[in-house]
Amino acid sequence: MAKKRKAYHRDGSRDGIALEHLPSGNWRARVWDTRLRKYRSVTKSSEVAAKEAAMEHRAKFHLGSDNAASCLLQDVWRAYKSERLDDGKAKLRTIEAMQRVVDGLSAAGAEDFKATGFRAAVTRYFKSLELSRSKAGDGRVAVSTRRRLLSQVRALLNFARSAGWLVADPIGGYSPVGAREQDDSQRETFTLSDARSLVGLNKPQDPVWVHVMLMLYAGLRESEARALTWADYDKEAGLLWIRKGKGNKVRNVPVQNELANILDTVSDLLGPTAKVACLPSSPIVRPSKGRAIIYQHFCALLASANIKYDRGIDAISGMPRRLNRHSCRHTYCAALLATGQPGDALRIVMGHGSENLTNLYGAQVATYTKQVQGENWERGRLHFLSPPAQKAAVT
Repeated sequence: MAKKRKAYHRDGSRDGIALEHLPSGNWRARVWDTRLRKYRSVTKSSEVAAKEAAMEHRAKFHLGSDNAASCLLQDVWRAYKSERLDDGKAKLRTIEAMQRVVDGLSAAGAEDFKATGFRAAVTRYFKSLELSRSKAGDGRVAVSTRRRLLSQVRALLNFARSAGWLVADPIGGYSPVGAREQDDSQRETFTLSDARSLVGLNKPQDPVWVHVMLMLYAGLRESEARALTWADYDKEAGLLWIRKGKGNKVRNVPVQNELANILDTVSDLLGPTAKVACLPSSPIVRPSKGRAIIYQHFCALLASANIKYDRGIDAISGMPRRLNRHSCRHTYCAALLATGQPGDALRIVMGHGSENLTNLYGAQVATYTKQVQGENWERGRLHFLSPPAQKAAVT
């Protein structure tokens, strides 16, 4: 049975103090914050001390004034940058990326963490982000990008709170991503016929085609496929070693039989040490720094396979539905799940942090399940080139 609380809290106005005697013998006092609309609590050994601390809290934190210490964005950033660089906790590249976020927040008017309009200013910052790629006029920056930028903003807030400049989180519960956008099940994937048309082009001398094959058959990210060299291909073990994965995580990916045949053909034509004027998008040694596959080349490759990259407008998010290179990774995940590959094993192969993300990547598994089961694919084996050979019936 719950203990009855003292009558210090006035539920009607929600600006009072609630005291509770805990089983440990201590007293907990709670104060309602009218700005953040949540309780803040403090625990003391006696009822009198708890009530005094609660009254002090109410005086300091009422309407989010927190305390008398200044908490300006530039001051917090200056201290954060100095500490992280001096202690070696952050690389210069990370600091430079966060500097862009700080500049954006300043331009949006988010200069004071304790200002009543700070949350609205953060919203203005996310709305002001410019698209790095051509999309529809009303398109928004990628969900993953907005989440990453928010994590950098929270890093500054957490630093300010640990330093004692800020007690409450002024953007508690804030998200720059809409509820419908968080559903990644609308990610476009290739149909099985499209994938077979793409593989059937058979262009081993075209680095763009080889690049796409690596992503389609091994589920690699674009940067991971670009960074591969022949030294990363263990032909005897049938593994591709991904040494420049996301977060610098090293992993290996089993090489599909069809991909092994493609790599053998590429090796016979160009050789493991060939330095040709091609894009750094295959196991061929990278010829020059800074060259990368571009979207126009990918679209041209799709056109040669009679595949339309533009799939119209998504009815839920209002965003364009388009095939891109990352669609190869989603196709790989969904097709393997359709063969009965366990999600946890696939998570390790794809380099995901959780199986939930793997399931989101494979949300279009129903696209392949019926056909994959009808052709009797083996578990964990992709047959994009042709259906697997049917075993002869035993008489």
